[in-house]
Amino acid sequence: MRPFCIIFLGFLVAACSRVGSGLDQRLVLRVDEMNRVAFVNRYDAPDVTIQLSKAALDFISDSMQGYHDGRLRAWNNLAKAYYIVSMPDSAAVYADSVLNYTASSHNQEIEQLIAKLTHARVRQRNCDIAGSYRMLYEVAKSDILDGNRNDLLYNYAKSEYYATLLSLNYSYRKGMQKDVQALLDEAERVAPELSCDYAQDMVMNYSLAFGHLTLCEGNDRQVENLSKSLQYIKANLSLLIDSGRFSLLHFANTVQLTAAIIANPHIEKLSWQSCASALDSICDRLQANGVELRRDSALAMSLYIESSYMFEDYGDPYHTLGAMVATGSLCLRNGDTAAAQTWYLEAYDRLLLHHISAPKYESQLYDGLLRSRAAASIDEASQWAQNSIVLHDFITQNQEADFILQTQLSNAKHKINDYRVFSIIIALLALLLVVLSILLAIRTRVLRQEKRQLQLMRRKDVERIANVETCLSVMRHDINPFISYLQNKNLPESLHQEVLSQLIRTFENIKNWTNLSIPSGLTFNAAVCDVDDVFTEALSMNTVRAGVSVSVVKSGMKLFGDRLLLIIMIRNLLANALQHTSQGVVSMYATSFSDDDRFVELTVSDTGCGMTADEVENLFRADKRPDQHAQHSGFGLILCRYIVKKHDDNTLRGCRIWAESIPAPAEGHGTKVHVLVQRHDS
Repeated sequence: MRPFCIIFLGFLVAACSRVGSGLDQRLVLRVDEMNRVAFVNRYDAPDVTIQLSKAALDFISDSMQGYHDGRLRAWNNLAKAYYIVSMPDSAAVYADSVLNYTASSHNQEIEQLIAKLTHARVRQRNCDIAGSYRMLYEVAKSDILDGNRNDLLYNYAKSEYYATLLSLNYSYRKGMQKDVQALLDEAERVAPELSCDYAQDMVMNYSLAFGHLTLCEGNDRQVENLSKSLQYIKANLSLLIDSGRFSLLHFANTVQLTAAIIANPHIEKLSWQSCASALDSICDRLQANGVELRRDSALAMSLYIESSYMFEDYGDPYHTLGAMVATGSLCLRNGDTAAAQTWYLEAYDRLLLHHISAPKYESQLYDGLLRSRAAASIDEASQWAQNSIVLHDFITQNQEADFILQTQLSNAKHKINDYRVFSIIIALLALLLVVLSILLAIRTRVLRQEKRQLQLMRRKDVERIANVETCLSVMRHDINPFISYLQNKNLPESLHQEVLSQLIRTFENIKNWTNLSIPSGLTFNAAVCDVDDVFTEALSMNTVRAGVSVSVVKSGMKLFGDRLLLIIMIRNLLANALQHTSQGVVSMYATSFSDDDRFVELTVSDTGCGMTADEVENLFRADKRPDQHAQHSGFGLILCRYIVKKHDDNTLRGCRIWAESIPAPAEGHGTKVHVLVQRHDS
């Protein structure tokens, strides 16, 4: 990056050469220097920009009223600075001053073009999409940016044009342009040629990064777009460090965009795996610059929070509002309603305090306030709902106005006769398209139904095959040892009875599982069940060996399910726990599920040998063949899974079973099996 003084040298020399002979060159240099410093500080210190620009205007009015280029530059500096500090009305006033200035000057065309770009930015914030595009359309049609100039104002204007156009298409119009990828590709081709200053380079990098992020949704080039988005983030972090200047606004924008990338729900896990090193590098740089972040699932949240504090420290109420709303939205998406309420209410306080005009963020804010139920009263909620409706209608009307404008601009390209022919063709094609769309929709619906039926049949067939294979494996694995024991004439009578009892229970499990897994099998008899009664009945069906105690915690809770199946399930879980516990305690208890009090969580825990992570993962899977060297096949647990599935299919569709275990000899070894069953409130 060239130093600023070198970048501006050509601009100053050119300014000196083109001023009228009646102007004092020393005074011209003085005004140019004030305008130069004002331009450089437009992001780092906009208050300095405002102060110096007004001083330049005062100086011009007092001493050199004929220096028109200096006046236009000062006005544009003021317009940009007021836009940055979220004073759009003041920004529009100074931009209008440039556009309405009639005196001829060397830089009049390029300065008026820059003023139009500022107007386009202001109108975007107000969701005036059509007005913003109209300004950009005028800039594009002026042909001023089609030249091969390589001076500061030209490069700045062209860079700002692409950044503003990208912002319009990706932030507000949501890809209404025919080929948004083509726009992004064009901007990337042009950007390296537009040498301005590090601040404008960061603006361009931010726009390109955001554009690639937007294209990550539903795009087969997701890995490429994600990689490029992170690449531009890294480029901005390098600029902030290497430039010798630190812009809190640009740094906050970079942190917030990083959070938006990480929080994007459309980016697939495989895409992140391909870009993991780039994200790690970004996190390292952020931490090196004092950003407090968490390298876990809360990474995006920590970055959003940091960016909101940075925007507030910088004094930008508009972006502070946006960062707080984004943080609240992420909290709401993560299910943390209380935190979402806090952020939305804090954003609402900022909105009222600063009287910010930000329809896009306001609409998201009121929607978040309503969704998080943050209202203190019905009247307040009603007012928010009314505000949300008004804003939604306002944004929709602007979108419709933009669509109308696009149609008008398209139609203006053709002559009247061509327009009539074209309209007839379009009408016929539209009618044909409607007919084809209807036929296609009907055919698609039929195909989808057939596909769903085939998929359902296939799943049932796969499950039946898995049932048969597992049943055969279990019978071969579990029954043969029992038969061998029973054939042993020297087997003690007590052991003979125990083996016979286990064999009978195995056959009962096979019968029950078969009834559960076939379409015409066991009928599900739903009723209100007492948890303590189920535990007691299951305990009475098991034999407790010496050295092992069974703890049953009374809860008085009621379940809604099939009592017989629940007893079979708990009996099998208890039997499995007793089989794997040579000494210690086996416990059975029920609690209200912490995440959803509509469910009761049944738990059977032991202090046995425990299991590895792989064993836990395959514990309830019917498609895993038994280990031929294991003493038990785990068939009872597979039966438990089918019982839970039967409850899930017939009740609230939320029942599930899972296990957690610590293998011996680690401290606290043992296994816990949890089952969620629908709760019945008396």
